[in-house]
Amino acid sequence: MKLKSLLLGSVAAAGLSTGAFAADLGVVMPTLDACDAVGMQGVPLIDHCLTITGGVAYSAMWGDYKGSVTYITSAMGTTTASDNDAGFFGPVDWDSVVTTTLSLEATHNTAFGKGIAHIDFTNTDTWGVWNGVITSTGTTVLMVGNAYLSVGDSTIVTLGRADSIADFGDDDPLNYGGLFRSDHVGTGVGTPAMPATGGHVIQINSDLGNGVGVGLALEAIDTLMPSLVGVLTYAGDGISAHATGLWDGATFGVHAGFDATFDMFEIVGAVAVDSASNWNVLGSASATFDMFTLAVSGEAANGGEWGVGGSATAAITDGVTLNLGGRYFDNSVDQAWQGEANVTADLTDTLSASATVGYIDSTLAATSNVYFEGSLTWAPSDSLSMTASGGANSLGAYYVGLSGENNFS
Repeated sequence: MKLKSLLLGSVAAAGLSTGAFAADLGVVMPTLDACDAVGMQGVPLIDHCLTITGGVAYSAMWGDYKGSVTYITSAMGTTTASDNDAGFFGPVDWDSVVTTTLSLEATHNTAFGKGIAHIDFTNTDTWGVWNGVITSTGTTVLMVGNAYLSVGDSTIVTLGRADSIADFGDDDPLNYGGLFRSDHVGTGVGTPAMPATGGHVIQINSDLGNGVGVGLALEAIDTLMPSLVGVLTYAGDGISAHATGLWDGATFGVHAGFDATFDMFEIVGAVAVDSASNWNVLGSASATFDMFTLAVSGEAANGGEWGVGGSATAAITDGVTLNLGGRYFDNSVDQAWQGEANVTADLTDTLSASATVGYIDSTLAATSNVYFEGSLTWAPSDSLSMTASGGANSLGAYYVGLSGENNFS
């Protein structure tokens, strides 16, 4: 905020001195600055409008929680639970992480639409201890994340390092607690052999109107196997849908899905396939009534993997919500099942609390696990929040934590 104020102050001072000089010469200066010209709020430069966003986040945890017990595996990941691997009076674990982000974006008008230069900076300072032994420490240098230039309005060309145009959305299970395999692919569908995306890119996106968009890109150019990415999207009338195709010269992949809302009902359907004969499908539906919502979900994949989940969510009183959920998964060798109850409550305008109790077991793990978690969050503004949390389970693991973040724009 100080940097922004300083820049604004400097620009304002420069504007005043220039205006005074012009007045002495009898010249009328235009009142439209670079930000007015592009319809944005920011720091007006000579011919660009500069916007500055960023934030600082901190998290700390202490206890005995870094050991793990495996409950179930899938082709996309492993579901585990923390255990006490040092005994109740043994060495403890702790983590302390500071994350800093800063984004700069300069915008100006061109004959072909808005021209943009965008740069992200990130820094992470980490300290980690496992059973009293340092396992991670150090500060990354101020890393450049995405850095790209773009131009256009309804059709936009982007060059540089940027996020992929590939759409992997429209595939979230609607039930509280989600699905086991889905948890390991960003709560959706995915396969192990999808071509790489993002990184160094050459992209073109076009809005065709009536909610229809198309995109074509060459991505992952900074790898030995760049990918050709194509995407078709639709959004409107309570429906969002997409189809994404990827090809890197050796393998191809497809991800498609839709999310439709009709009055009190919502339906999600998604599929992912790749050229290595991997496939994954997901379907989910929910119905919302006056005080509660019921939801069911199912997933299946090659290799005999399948799972189901269901939940009920009820608004007990104004600001108090109860969630009840359960899920089951079978990887054709082992089976896992989990149930969980959660209560969230808005205590005041700035204070909220959450409490969770759950149970997980499987044919793979030697013992079941009962776990408890709770948190208290203070959010005095939309950008600033701090959370105190803690948890424990029947495997002997426990932790207490404190986290916070403050973002600016």
